[in-house]
Amino acid sequence: MLFGQYLQAERALSFAGRADGHQRLTYRVDMHRPLSLVWGASGRAILAFLPDALAEQIIAAEGPSPAHGGAPDAQHIWREILQIRAQGWAMSENEKLPDARGIAAPVFGPHGVVDSICLTMPMLRSTQASLERLGQ
Repeated sequence: MLFGQYLQAERALSFAGRADGHQRLTYRVDMHRPLSLVWGASGRAILAFLPDALAEQIIAAEGPSPAHGGAPDAQHIWREILQIRAQGWAMSENEKLPDARGIAAPVFGPHGVVDSICLTMPMLRSTQASLERLGQ
């Protein structure tokens, strides 16, 4: 489980806390370093609840996925943002870390979204039904 803080000035998030499960993961998560709001559930859970104009600027300035090198597809990202807003949580697969799946929820403060909390796992360890349960 990861706790990501929204860095407003950098238009990014930084993982500030983590709790590891009993099974060791084979990928590394960078802590205390600005990371994308576009790639991965942890960032998208924040991005979805930012003002639309700011989200558009962030998406337009984004580089390729750190996991697969693909360029961001703004139309696809906006469809996901609308879904995240409707359901209240985000899911990503193979965007930030290869073969990883993330499920994240935004954390709100008095003035809007401030952080996210994310569960990251290998893609092979979960089913679609379990993802829905975890997201809710």
